[in-house]
Amino acid sequence: MATTNDLLGLGMGLEGMSRRREFRELLAKEMRERRLGTLVNCELGRNEDGVFWLLTINHPTLGAHPVVVRLGHLDPYSQDALQFVLDRVTRWVFQTP
Repeated sequence: MATTNDLLGLGMGLEGMSRRREFRELLAKEMRERRLGTLVNCELGRNEDGVFWLLTINHPTLGAHPVVVRLGHLDPYSQDALQFVLDRVTRWVFQTP
């Protein structure tokens, strides 16, 4: 059974680091294709409210901004999480004045 640290890739295992790198690359690619800006940084975190992705996005007109996407019960590296994060980033881009 995977622990929370395993899911977050916080362990020192290569698999956790590989999953994080793959997720980051896919997210960056999708953001470029959708013209949502450049993914500068992508860190997985956890606090009392649960697991979240902390993104730093450099948008051509909005500039650089941190964006936090809380994942609820989603596996942070799943395709569902990727689509959820992209949806939230899209909302952020179009709701920011």
